[in-house]
Amino acid sequence: MARWAAILAIVLLAGVALLHFVWAFGSYWPVENEREFQATFWGEPTPIPAQWQSAVIGILLLLACRFLWATAVGRGCAIPLRLRLIYLWGLFAVLYVRGVVGYLPFFQGSLEPFITNNLMIYSPLCLILAGLGTIALLKREKTV
Repeated sequence: MARWAAILAIVLLAGVALLHFVWAFGSYWPVENEREFQATFWGEPTPIPAQWQSAVIGILLLLACRFLWATAVGRGCAIPLRLRLIYLWGLFAVLYVRGVVGYLPFFQGSLEPFITNNLMIYSPLCLILAGLGTIALLKREKTV
């Protein structure tokens, strides 16, 4: 079960990383323009993150994929286990917080369609990723 949780988490994380790389190259996919992009993914009438910031998030998510593969599936990695666990637990903590905060009333003061997307996609995805990662790491840590 832990192996499948890790593989599913890796696939989902890689997909989110790919989406961030698409945005880092200036695309607004899957919407048409910056205004729709802001309303769909950001929700507030504030500047959207810079392209380099999307690239950094993509890199960090791919790094998490690599660390999760090495840690939960048992494939080699030059980074020590302790550092990988710190990185992964930190990421999963951020995802848990983001997932829970997305359901709090103060977070609902944003604009549509972000509110609906947040409740139906973004917050659940964060909680699912964190949960899958937690299952994979807890099972792995019991065998270490």
